[in-house]
Amino acid sequence: MKYAIHLHLLLSVILFSTVVCAQSEPQQESMIKLNLTDFVQGRYEILYEKVIDHETTFLIGLNGIGWVENSDATNIYWNETTNEEVVLTSNSILENSGWGITPEIRRYAWNNGGVPEGVYLSGYARFEKRVLHVEEELVVDPGYPVGAYNEPVELDITRTHLGAGLLVGFQWVADNGLSLELFVGPEFRNLGLSWDFLGGLSDGEEVLAKQAFEERILPDASFRTETMLEHRTGPFVRFGITAGLGL
Repeated sequence: MKYAIHLHLLLSVILFSTVVCAQSEPQQESMIKLNLTDFVQGRYEILYEKVIDHETTFLIGLNGIGWVENSDATNIYWNETTNEEVVLTSNSILENSGWGITPEIRRYAWNNGGVPEGVYLSGYARFEKRVLHVEEELVVDPGYPVGAYNEPVELDITRTHLGAGLLVGFQWVADNGLSLELFVGPEFRNLGLSWDFLGGLSDGEEVLAKQAFEERILPDASFRTETMLEHRTGPFVRFGITAGLGL
């Protein structure tokens, strides 16, 4: 009888130890995430996070950029010679495309078993390339002001983004592997912007075509296209929210 009791106690201790050890081992060694804030800018980013040790992970983010929008505008001018209104109607298609990659290394404050969670500090690099293709059709009344660019605009605008920065964030991971995180931090970036006018325009015509784009097409475009044309180099604040699932 005593032997049976001792054996039962021994098996209970072994079972309890096994459960405790199993709970202390990582439940997920990697995570797949979706950036919830980049949708506003027309960027669709998916991130993969891999555990290196209990406090350190490596993360790689890949994003694609793509949407099409229309820009329709009617500009009215006054012809002082004929004392008549002159109308210019502009119908444009704007195609946005691009891609980007963001490698990142993170160091977490603690680990509760599984993918590290809680407060973390990370460093990252970022490269993106975006292209805006513009095609415009015009309906021009006779008497349109001399010197204005009254030809359809067709061009490619390319923006490159090269940056690096630091993030402070907090990641929460549920028992079923679902995650939610919030991050913010400074980034130093270099944005380059180039204009490629199609159709072999002269330098003077390119100046007028750029002016026509800014006056006729851009005012009716979305704010996502407007921010795409930003090319300020220097400090910037990056923030975001992601949702993910442990693998």
